[in-house]
Amino acid sequence: MKIQNITADVVFLGPTYEIGNPDEPFSIFKNVQPDPLNLLAKSLEVSYKIAIQFPGDTQLEELPRLFNESLEKYGL
Repeated sequence: MKIQNITADVVFLGPTYEIGNPDEPFSIFKNVQPDPLNLLAKSLEVSYKIAIQFPGDTQLEELPRLFNESLEKYGL
């Protein structure tokens, strides 16, 4: 994915995701495609204001990991 010279006030992400086991909570790292770390990093190149829509049963404890690993991995 290549983004050049794009700026925005806000980026809205509604990632495509696979329906997992209905007995297990939704995992950002197991169910989101494309790679959620890359998706967030590319979004941060466009704007630091990001809205993300996930299913209601998302494992919220994964959110800090998503942001921290994206920032570290891509040096943002």
